Amino acid sequence: MARASSRALADAAAVGLLGVAALMLWALVRYDPSLPAWSRASTEAPELSAGGYLLQSVADVLFQLLGWLAYPVVVGLGAWAGLAWLPVVWAACGLMALANPETTLPAGAGGALGRLLV
Repeated sequence: MARASSRALADAAAVGLLGVAALMLWALVRYDPSLPAWSRASTEAPELSAGGYLLQSVADVLFQLLGWLAYPVVVGLGAWAGLAWLPVVWAACGLMALANPETTLPAGAGGALGRLLV
């Protein structure tokens, strides 16, 4: 009996994580650097996207931290089994910062993590 409830709890957590990953991916796709977010203030009346200020800020933080690697990290979040691939993400952030120094993202192609590692 306890084993079945443990399995049901794990399945519910997986579905919840998939939902969070889908919402974060939507935030990344809808991100507009000209709108106010966590790292950008504006005196104009904000015309936020369908996700609002919260999703704009989530996307802003992900792009600040990881750069373009925010996309594969969020997609991988749906299938994330642990922190085993975290060093790969760190290395990829460093490589992105080296490979593409000019970008429209606030903290560069590798994000703040890539800048820290380079």
